[in-house]
Amino acid sequence: MKRAHAFSPRALRSVARILLAVLTTFAGSHRAAAQSQSGFQYNGIDFTDYTQDGYLSSSEAAQTIRETSANYTAVVATWYVQTYDSNSIAPETTSSPGYDASTDPLSPADAAVIAAIQALQAQGVTVALKPHVDSIDGTWRGDFTWPTTDTTTAEQQAWLTAWFTSYQSFILHYAQIASQNGVGILVIGTEFTMLTGNTCAGTCESYWEQYVITPLRQQYPDLTLVYGANATSAGDEFTTVSFWNDVDIIGVDGYFPIDNSADCNTSTPPDPTLAELESGWTDNPCAGDFNAVAALENLSSAYPGKPLIFTEIGYPSATGSNAAPYNYTPTGAYDEAEQANCYEAFFEVFSQQTSWMKGVFWWTWMVSPPAANDTGYSPQNKTAGDTTLPEWFGSQTQGFTLAPANSALTLSQSSNTSTLISITPLDGFNGTVTLAASGLPTGVTASFTAGSAANTQILALAAGSTAAAGNPVTVTITGTSGSLTATTTIALTVVALPPGFKLSASPVSLSVGQGGTATSTITVTDIGGFTGAVTLAATNLPSGVTASFGAGSATGTQVITLNIGDSTPTGSAAVTITGTGTSGSQTLTASATIELTIGPPNFTVAAGLPTLDVAQGSANSETVTVTEANGFSGSVTLSASGLPSGVTASFSPNPTTGSSELTLTAASSASLGGPVTVTVTGTSGSLSDSTTIQVSVEVPPSFTLSTQNQAYSVAEGENTTIPVAITDLGDFNGSVTFTVTGVPSGVTGSFSPNPTSSASTTLTLTASATATIQGPINITVTGTSGSSVQEVTIALSVTGAPGFTYSGNPDASISIEPGATSGNTATIAVIGTNGFTGTVNLTCAITPVVADGPSCTLSPAAVAISGNTAAASLLTIVSAAPGSANAPGSARSEPKNLIWPSAGGTALAVVLLVFVPRRRRNWLAMVAFLALAVSLSVLGCGGKSGGPGTTPGPYTVTVTGTSGSTTANVGTVSLTIE
Repeated sequence: MKRAHAFSPRALRSVARILLAVLTTFAGSHRAAAQSQSGFQYNGIDFTDYTQDGYLSSSEAAQTIRETSANYTAVVATWYVQTYDSNSIAPETTSSPGYDASTDPLSPADAAVIAAIQALQAQGVTVALKPHVDSIDGTWRGDFTWPTTDTTTAEQQAWLTAWFTSYQSFILHYAQIASQNGVGILVIGTEFTMLTGNTCAGTCESYWEQYVITPLRQQYPDLTLVYGANATSAGDEFTTVSFWNDVDIIGVDGYFPIDNSADCNTSTPPDPTLAELESGWTDNPCAGDFNAVAALENLSSAYPGKPLIFTEIGYPSATGSNAAPYNYTPTGAYDEAEQANCYEAFFEVFSQQTSWMKGVFWWTWMVSPPAANDTGYSPQNKTAGDTTLPEWFGSQTQGFTLAPANSALTLSQSSNTSTLISITPLDGFNGTVTLAASGLPTGVTASFTAGSAANTQILALAAGSTAAAGNPVTVTITGTSGSLTATTTIALTVVALPPGFKLSASPVSLSVGQGGTATSTITVTDIGGFTGAVTLAATNLPSGVTASFGAGSATGTQVITLNIGDSTPTGSAAVTITGTGTSGSQTLTASATIELTIGPPNFTVAAGLPTLDVAQGSANSETVTVTEANGFSGSVTLSASGLPSGVTASFSPNPTTGSSELTLTAASSASLGGPVTVTVTGTSGSLSDSTTIQVSVEVPPSFTLSTQNQAYSVAEGENTTIPVAITDLGDFNGSVTFTVTGVPSGVTGSFSPNPTSSASTTLTLTASATATIQGPINITVTGTSGSSVQEVTIALSVTGAPGFTYSGNPDASISIEPGATSGNTATIAVIGTNGFTGTVNLTCAITPVVADGPSCTLSPAAVAISGNTAAASLLTIVSAAPGSANAPGSARSEPKNLIWPSAGGTALAVVLLVFVPRRRRNWLAMVAFLALAVSLSVLGCGGKSGGPGTTPGPYTVTVTGTSGSTTANVGTVSLTIE
């Protein structure tokens, strides 16, 4: 049997090092996150608190959010207005006017918001910031608007300007918090239904652009901007937002009812099944058969390339919450199962729509979990939060999903249609997917071709003339890649259309004045193989209006001309266009409607922007548009009134039949201030219309320069940096070039960056080793941008090179006796000069140098110096008393050698014995020998027992410091050995 080898300690340490390296390698690498079960990019939750300091205790809530597998969380921070028509937005605190602790919420402190952000980030969750504005009196933010007493356009625009000015301060405040704390997504607004469409005394887009989006883009260009629009029904705010093109992500607060039960009475809430809830997203009979999925898909299609997400969606944990999810005070009984079913239905529906729906933020998760049997929105400690969210937010294995662009298609016999199938890879899948269709109606064929975008294929469906028509058929699309498969479905309806035709009008509305004419093109489209002729007629014509038809420019079109009599009554009418044709013995008809408005010829005047700023000594322009109404065809002369003092207005062209450029020119002496309401009036004969613009006169674009301090210093052979701040005045946005003058001899200056268009530059002053020590002396920093020249003066001192010296005088003298151990010390204090920082090594030397002189030591032998604080070392003098074994500075006293003297004495005795006559050698020689030996032995052992000690006298102790190439005397002590 072989003997087992024992590992030596050295071998064990080698193995440990290898294991540690391996473990470190694995610990430092991260596996790419797997695709979530939902397939969403944003698996998010909204995080809320309505107290001042609640977010400070976010750590536990952040951990529970992470346990749902959420990868995004939006932190909500709320400021308030007092009433629906207040235009002052501010945080609500205990010191706010009229604060009522029993009813009023509080705005979170900034420190609390930051604590929530950091707690979530510590859990690995990506954070978005979602600032809200609510009303203290409970008015929903979607009803915020100007007071009912503001009836004129000018009054409404003044209110809007004040509201958006206050909102700008609010949103920039949170943009700064986001930017400084690693938050990349900012929700710039939520559910301002009355302030986002075309309800702002004109379009709202200009206000959002001027006061919100443009300042955010300029000051915080790295933020991703999102707006969350209200979405509860067809035609809600999400369909009317005027600035979707200006944000990065389109958000909807999707509180659509999804009740698909036959009982639509919300007073006795139904208890739908999961299947009914899923169906309610695409066909809700309780909401007019509304298809919310299709409405959202249409919104996504209208803005290609912009992600669409649910910035909010949620359901109270109460019976009937599915029928009115927007009701935050549910009356139904506690029912967490229904809440969980609503969550499940959402994921089942939208996990199939990830080609255009990119994610969700569930409303809401709170710092403190709700009480037992809570009927509110929070899913905490409920099935939805404990089971549903982790299941859908969690990861799934590698593979892919399929999603059709259209979940339902209608196909007529003898026709074809197509839709796009998106293939979404999961968890790193990169294989090739082959698609096939099954379950097709008889007579329908399917084919697939590559789409124009990666991971897409086009499904083309063709129906023959005898294709089986009837109810919708579920067509299954199956994707295969090796052993992996995925499926999706499309509801396909084949329609057997009898021969016929349909009519359409373009335009569908006409506005014309008395005595005028208007035309619209009527298109006849054959369906079902119809080939007959169609005769058109117009009915429901107002009195005094006649209609005639003529051939259109394209096949299958006719042009209707409406002639309006001079005395035709003004008003509106729906003119019906009816087409009549025959198919065999059957008479076929179809109709279209044209909305006809008759009124006196007129026009309107509108300004492109509600505000215009002009700087003293310069000009600014915007477009004024004249829009004709009711057949107006004249030219309009424009004028401006109410201009600030020193400001003039011109229009080009003037008069105009369309648009004109208004240019405001401010003299250099124009009165500063504003906004001032300027009225632009258009006149044509007896007709006139006007609009208003808020004009402000600003200082000319320029800048100022400043430094943090008035005085600086630079040492020989060193450099110093001076930040120079650039403050914009007016609308200055130019580039500034810098120079410095008046610098002392041996000093040079440079700027970085130079030139610059940023908010600062840095001046670096470098002094040579031979620069003249002087100061302070004034130097001038000059900034130039075009004709604008600004200066700032700095007092500069040139000091000696950094070094060190003694701090005060050490002990003037030390007087001690040889061998003294007290009174033999002195403190050496070293201090830096001219900003010296570093370690100084200390040595000491004693003069004169004598053989048995004193010695010295320093403790510590090196001192660290920083700033103006002295560092101390203790100097100790070492001396020896007389008779001591060792005298400092002299040779050691050696023991006497007893061997050689004894040997010498003995030799001498031998000599005596040799030369003494033999006859007397006996006793005399012996006695002499012994006497001489003893005598010489005594002499050999004789002499002093110790040294003489340290030589008395005056000495000088010099302490020298050395740091790098710098050496200096840092202390001198007079020493006397008595």
